[in-house]
Amino acid sequence: MEHVKYMKKKADLELASDDYPQALQTYTNALKQLAKIYEIDENDGIRIDTIIDDSNLEAKIFAKRSIVLLRMKQYYYAYEDARHVTNIFPEWFKGYLRLANIESECGLYEASLTNYQLALRYLHSEPDDSKRNRYDQQINETIKYQLFLIQRQRIYDYQLIWIGTAIGLVFGMAIVFFDFVHNRTNSFINHPLLKLLLIGLCSIIFYYLTSWQRNCSHSWKKKLLEPPTGHKFDDDDDEQYENEIREKID
Repeated sequence: MEHVKYMKKKADLELASDDYPQALQTYTNALKQLAKIYEIDENDGIRIDTIIDDSNLEAKIFAKRSIVLLRMKQYYYAYEDARHVTNIFPEWFKGYLRLANIESECGLYEASLTNYQLALRYLHSEPDDSKRNRYDQQINETIKYQLFLIQRQRIYDYQLIWIGTAIGLVFGMAIVFFDFVHNRTNSFINHPLLKLLLIGLCSIIFYYLTSWQRNCSHSWKKKLLEPPTGHKFDDDDDEQYENEIREKID
C-alpha cells in the first residue's frame, strides 16, 4: 500500500509539472497495484477499516486521473473516471466536482450546475476547515457563473432562430427585387401573392435551418461524453478500459 501511495505522490508531481501522459501512466499503474492488493486481501482476509481507507485512496487516484484526462481533452474517459469516484465514495464532494468541471468544459451547463450543487451539498466530507471554506467560496462563485452561462446560452438559442428567420426574409426579398429588376413585367413571380409566398417560404426554410444547426450543436456537446466509435466498455473490465485510454492518447 505504501508503494501505491508513493506512485500517487509521484503522479501528483507529474500532473503539477504538466507531464500529462506520464501522470496518466503512473496513476494507472497505481490503480493496477491497488487491484492486486485487493486480490491478496480478499484471500488473506481484511479489516473493514482498511477496506474503507483503500477505497478512499482508490477514489482519490481516479479523481486525479480524471483531471489528467480532462486536460488532455479526453472527455469521455475523464467522465468515466469521475463516475468511478462517485460510485466508490458517493459522499465525497470531489467526485461531483470533477463531473461538473467536465460537463462545463463540454458546454453542458445545466448538467454541470446540478453536479456543482451536489458538490456543495457533500462539501462537509472535507475535514480541513480552511479547504472547506475555500472550496465553498469557489463552488458558489462557479455556480453563479454557470447560471450566467445557462442564461446566455438560452438567449443565444432564442436569438439564433429569429436571426435565421430574418436572414431568410431578407434573402427572399432580395430574390424578389432581383427578379423585378431583370424581368420587370415578364417576372415569373409577378403576382404580389407569389412574391409574399416566396419571401415567407425563404423565412421558413432559414428558420428550420437555424433550428437544425442549434440542435446539432447541442447534440455534438452531448456526444463529447459518449463512448468513442467502436467502444465496448464493460464496467468489470478495467484492463480494457485502461488500454483504450492509452490507445486514445497515442
